[in-house]
Amino acid sequence: MNPESKALVQESWEHVLPSAGTFADLFFDRLLDLDPQLGRLFRATDMDEQGRRVVRAITTAVRGLGDEWHSSSRSAFVPPAGRPVVTEALLDSLAGVLREEFTPRVKGAWKEFCSGRATDLRAAALGDTGTSRVVPLARRLLGIGG
Repeated sequence: MNPESKALVQESWEHVLPSAGTFADLFFDRLLDLDPQLGRLFRATDMDEQGRRVVRAITTAVRGLGDEWHSSSRSAFVPPAGRPVVTEALLDSLAGVLREEFTPRVKGAWKEFCSGRATDLRAAALGDTGTSRVVPLARRLLGIGG
């Protein structure tokens, strides 16, 4: 990402954080609207905790822009079908929280952010509800355990 895009993502995310709970609710509502089949993955999940995990994972990624956060070698364990859905849910949720601050430039920067991190964003969103290989990734992204 270029420096301007990084700055736009980081600044806009800092504006989202005070409304992190609202963001997480919007995100999961939109995710399930886009792919209702994902609902079965969350039946026994504490959605408040899952929302906090997603916010922490995104925060870690946004604050670490410039660090290597993703690895294409992990894409084999996360099915590609859900990646566009997670990105769309993220962008729609950002728009819902940021409102007029979610300008075309900010949206473009977030699209760029998501394009390189789609696998990791999906893993963070699904947490321990997805495949067994998602759990270690989510834990590593969130700094939990090894």
